[in-house]
Amino acid sequence: AGEGAADRMPRGECVAQRPATVSRSVHNLGDKEVARLAKHSESGFKLMMAVFSESAPLLNITDCGTPSEKDEQKGFQFLFAGSMLAIRNPRGHEYGMHESPDECLDHIALASLLLRRLQASGHKISGK
Repeated sequence: AGEGAADRMPRGECVAQRPATVSRSVHNLGDKEVARLAKHSESGFKLMMAVFSESAPLLNITDCGTPSEKDEQKGFQFLFAGSMLAIRNPRGHEYGMHESPDECLDHIALASLLLRRLQASGHKISGK
């Protein structure tokens, strides 16, 4: 099996020394991967809301055939979009933002969940 999304996540002293930078970088990876997979020029919140729309998704997380599948698609749309607003953007726009290594690991876990869900849906994550 190929390298998984979590295999490319930062580890060790990088997390301990610069947790906010690592959190931003990991969520930037997710942003770039979604844009690449969807062949879309937007980024951040706008990208995620457009790409994972339950009514006309550019990237499917589910088949969107049942109400539950539509709900799951919409839920992941908001998880992807929320990670841009709540994690990536503040760390990219605010100077000197501090977070603990544990908070950083939580952010890495969320990014890993999102990228793994894309992989499980049949999308190939490159991480480049």
